[in-house]
Amino acid sequence: MRALFGRSWSLYRENPVLAVPALLLQLLGLVWVFTASLARQPDHDLARAAIVLALSLVWLAAYFVAGNYLTAAAFGMSASAWRVDVATLADGAATGSRRWWPLGTLWFLVAAISIPAVVAAYLLFVSAVPSEPMRRAIIEHPSPAVRVGLVVVGLAFWFFTIYTVPAIVLGGRRAFDGFTRSIVLASGRARETVVMLIPLAVVGGLLFLGSSALDGALKHRALAETLFQFADAAVEGLWGAYVTLVVSGRFLELEGGSQQGLPAETLRPLYE
Repeated sequence: MRALFGRSWSLYRENPVLAVPALLLQLLGLVWVFTASLARQPDHDLARAAIVLALSLVWLAAYFVAGNYLTAAAFGMSASAWRVDVATLADGAATGSRRWWPLGTLWFLVAAISIPAVVAAYLLFVSAVPSEPMRRAIIEHPSPAVRVGLVVVGLAFWFFTIYTVPAIVLGGRRAFDGFTRSIVLASGRARETVVMLIPLAVVGGLLFLGSSALDGALKHRALAETLFQFADAAVEGLWGAYVTLVVSGRFLELEGGSQQGLPAETLRPLYE
């Protein structure tokens, strides 16, 4: 596993262009932050509400297309770097245009599963805690046990779904097939998957804690908070590009040695 992280870092240093899709994704996220800030303005009126609603719908449509395109591009460029040591924006454009819609169907699948689950969990919560002030207190100030439970559930979900996106983008699978293939790969190599995820989770957690602390310290300082949001987005984008490179390399290693293997088109440099 040390070779995976070391080789990923070498490829990243040799191909800084790998960070472009992730940075553009973060820029899309900042657009949403700006839209949300409009909704939090104290002087609400019908015109402002209409503008916020219109911007939100436009953002959702743009993010569905551009977000999936950039995600596919990031994995395509990472795969090219692993295969031929070189990644270009042309690699990303080719993969993005070819695989953004299959990747987009994944989010329909996630919504179809998660929305009913969240609604059911909320209804159970409301029935178990009938007092509105108590519900608000639990949500705003969860107990340490609840926080630990949420972290454990999140890590378990990440463990089983870590290869879903590369299975769809690089493996040429459909949404549900990519999800099930990820479960098979992660559980079949459980120890190696855990060893890969631990350093990624630790670094990601430290970045999150640092970001949260600085964000809280800069509250009510408009200019400093805005500059911090751009810097934070840049750091998250740079780190996200490295994570994509690591996961892509591990996926190609696993699938390249499996009986099913990868589609023929994914075994060639994407820019040919």
